Amino acid sequence: MSVNQHLNAPKNIIISRTDSIGDVVLTLPLAKIIKNKFPEVKIWFLGQAYTKPVIECCTSIDYFIDVKTVIKDNSILAKIEADVIIHVYPNRQVSSIAKLIGIPVRIGTSHRWYHWLNCNFRVNFSRRDSPLHEADLNQFLLHPMGIDSMVGKEDIPNYYQFEKIKPLSGPLKHILERQEFKIILHPKSKGSAREWPLSHYDKLIKSLPRAKYFFFICGTKEEGERIEAEYPSILNNHNVVNLCGKMNLDEYIAFIQISDLLIACSTGPLHISAALGTQTIGLYPPKRNINIGRWGALGTHAKCYSQGSIDCSKCDRITNCQCLQDIFPSFISDKVQSLKA
Repeated sequence: MSVNQHLNAPKNIIISRTDSIGDVVLTLPLAKIIKNKFPEVKIWFLGQAYTKPVIECCTSIDYFIDVKTVIKDNSILAKIEADVIIHVYPNRQVSSIAKLIGIPVRIGTSHRWYHWLNCNFRVNFSRRDSPLHEADLNQFLLHPMGIDSMVGKEDIPNYYQFEKIKPLSGPLKHILERQEFKIILHPKSKGSAREWPLSHYDKLIKSLPRAKYFFFICGTKEEGERIEAEYPSILNNHNVVNLCGKMNLDEYIAFIQISDLLIACSTGPLHISAALGTQTIGLYPPKRNINIGRWGALGTHAKCYSQGSIDCSKCDRITNCQCLQDIFPSFISDKVQSLKA
């Protein structure tokens, strides 16, 4: 039975993705895909509060819901009178609430035991060790709604609808009024990805003509403190400004949009940059399930690079990945110099 057989036309659909920013960005295309089939539907996005600025950039998302408020008070979800909820990221509490309040169509993967209790439409696929990209896997959950044709990775950038960007003002806008090619370096990942060494970022900075290129080191305040403690020379270059902890997420999104290039490992800002259409360079290990094929940034001006053995078996999870070290600064420097402002 499909949702079309179950309902005449859904009025409210909830997309539930309660994990991190990069995952959320790669889930946003679902909203546009759904609206192509159901133009009048309202899309509600259930997520973590800190991802709200990202979600609100998407013109195909009508409303945001904070998952913590829903868990505290399930009447918040009940008031939406949703016809469908799609559990893109499995969350046991959310799936239980969705059943409890009687959402008619509850879609989730069959590979979570609690979905057998709480979901009445279960899609048989597994993300673990899948060779498919995350953006492909997300679309499987639309099949019960009669949306079977897949949007290819090359077309995903047309489905982000990442257009509601709050304007940048004040000193942050002024700092971008430079003649140089403006590059954001986001070295850290809060432990979510294997990282390119700080020494490589430093060598990259030094390899590019100072008169032509200007760099902004970005991240959280804590990440900035770590960078300063672990490799302070990266911040002592004359064409570098440390902006770690100096922007909220709304400001950072706008800052990325105005910049010429962002370079990072597989982390949220990389996917934001790709979705914005900013020139983007992603640095990835070759290991299956965390490689470019699974998590590569998808954007019209996004390029992702990898090096090393497929199993990456001798590498530490975060900072001592030999495969990331083998992406040499000189290689990335050549790629940067081939780009146009």
